[in-house]
Amino acid sequence: MSNTSRTHSEKVAEEFGHWAQIGKDQAMERGHGRFTEVALAAWSLGADDHVLDVGCGNGWALRRMIQRGAGSGVGVDISAEMVALATPPGRYLQANADTLPLPDACFSHILSVEALYYADAPAAALREWSRVARPGAKLMVLVDLYRENPCHLIWCPLLPFPVQVLGQDEWAEAINASGWQTCTARRILDPRGPQPEAEFEPNPFAPTYGDYLAEKQAGTLCLEAVRGQPQN
Repeated sequence: MSNTSRTHSEKVAEEFGHWAQIGKDQAMERGHGRFTEVALAAWSLGADDHVLDVGCGNGWALRRMIQRGAGSGVGVDISAEMVALATPPGRYLQANADTLPLPDACFSHILSVEALYYADAPAAALREWSRVARPGAKLMVLVDLYRENPCHLIWCPLLPFPVQVLGQDEWAEAINASGWQTCTARRILDPRGPQPEAEFEPNPFAPTYGDYLAEKQAGTLCLEAVRGQPQN
């Protein structure tokens, strides 16, 4: 099958399958873990909470929510290869973000780390997450790829499929229009702070130290919302 005849989801699944094979799941955990820890501090998780991690990779974020006190949880990823790496086994499913094989109104918290912009239709994914969320459930979405963080936009043409690039307000509006309410946005900065210029090494995403500082000052966009009451 040619690259052009495959669906967007098939291309994304193939790319993340390749990332799983080369160990990039661990690099994603290292790169996004500290920002996720800062974000998750806003949630108080208990034994009655059932949590969902969409775009779970090797399951690192779900494991952190369980360690923080959540009683149970499920992780889903579009890549079967990523799901095969996820531990402990039994908590993870291979599925598209907009077609979850899960019952209605079952989750108290839904987390998605650096995954929503890969969806072919983010609005459809957000509506699906709303379907599986309990009334009053909490949503948290973390994204580095947003308009106000131009350094990360360099990533877009390097991928073999298009990604959804929205601004901070546009992401908030999309969430509020998809069964969620009172979406708020905040930026999470690297808790370690920027490295000294003497230690900086240029890379394709930050060719100069000024670019590196701009990326650090933009931070990770954290979007939070609450599931409203079901509409008749």
